[in-house]
Amino acid sequence: MATISTKRSNDAYIIEAMLEYFITIAVSSTYLTHVMTYIGIDSSIQGIISSIVSLGYGFQLFAILFPINKSIKRNIVVLLSIGNILFSLVFFTPLLNFPFEIKVMAFILSLLPAHIIRNYVEASKISWCMSHVDDSIRGKFTANKEIVSLVGGMAFSFALGAIIDALEVSNELELAFTIIGGIILLVSAGHITSLLFVDKKRESDEVHQKVSFITLFKNKQLMKTIPLLIIFNVANYITLSYLAAYQNITLGFSPLLMTIFSVGGTLIRLPIMRPLGKIADKYSFAKMFFICAIFLLLSYITLFFTVPSNGIVMFAIYSVFSQIAAAGTSSSQINLIYDSVEEHERSSAYALSRTTAGFAGFLATLAVAPLYKFIGDNGIVIGNNFTLYPIPVMALIAIVIMALLLVYTYFAFIKKQKKA
Repeated sequence: MATISTKRSNDAYIIEAMLEYFITIAVSSTYLTHVMTYIGIDSSIQGIISSIVSLGYGFQLFAILFPINKSIKRNIVVLLSIGNILFSLVFFTPLLNFPFEIKVMAFILSLLPAHIIRNYVEASKISWCMSHVDDSIRGKFTANKEIVSLVGGMAFSFALGAIIDALEVSNELELAFTIIGGIILLVSAGHITSLLFVDKKRESDEVHQKVSFITLFKNKQLMKTIPLLIIFNVANYITLSYLAAYQNITLGFSPLLMTIFSVGGTLIRLPIMRPLGKIADKYSFAKMFFICAIFLLLSYITLFFTVPSNGIVMFAIYSVFSQIAAAGTSSSQINLIYDSVEEHERSSAYALSRTTAGFAGFLATLAVAPLYKFIGDNGIVIGNNFTLYPIPVMALIAIVIMALLLVYTYFAFIKKQKKA
């Protein structure tokens, strides 16, 4: 039976995750696209900047080389406070009365360090907070945590979308950016406060055993899991990095409409999360991931047919499939990593896995950027009547990659589990 301390820590972690999700929503591609468009950044460059989060993953390696192994709680709280302030500054950059180049530089110097800080502490923070969760209920707990985040996130997304829409109509986007920047600061205060209610690790666990790269690379199960994350990220970033620009510029969606699609898909995602978590606890996180990957493949197939003439209908279907997939992809990946290693290796294994997958996603985005720019926001007319648009091309590439991922997951994990 859980102690009062454990329950308080778990409840605080759920609230922390929700408030961190609020900040993630605010600095997501949907709202960053408006900031970048207002500054005057080209849409093909926007995709690269949007995937800058992947570049930030590289700093998770520092969690292995220079782990936070003393005063874990205090150091994480201080670093995340700095990172959250930098995230708020992203929305104040359009207000600067400086040349275009300076604004772009200020934008990147706010966004990149914030992601670097978040990624550096991410593995240690999750390991610290999850240390209060019993392994037998990890699937159900992470599902509950994500449900709370999503429900709160829906209301938060609607609020931000309404602010942008209302002030954009009256040509007061700068005021909208100011309000959102202020909201991030208020949410950040609650985010840090919630972390203060998560108890420290047991004193015996506060100083980690030294985990080397060699130890991690010798772990065969982990070396099977990392390619799964890499392939997943490549497919994901090829499409997601450019999706907000495609919605906004090519399909002509307003921020509120983009939010409605996201929220509509989320309403379908919510009731699926707990059953998926129970499946993972009873069977395996590999089976959970496999199910979600099938729906992700269906979402890319739908996206392949999404063009301006049918944008609203097809994107609604895409949102449903992608949200069903998202009900378990994040949770299953984290827990597959945790299942691969000993408890004291979890933080380092998570950092290594997320770093390699993050870099793969970023490099994939860079690789397809010239293709996206060549096709252009308005597409290329082929023949007399056919127009080739960029996102369907990106989706076609992702379809091939996801098909390969399903094959890999089945033979590397599912089939071997059946034999066992």
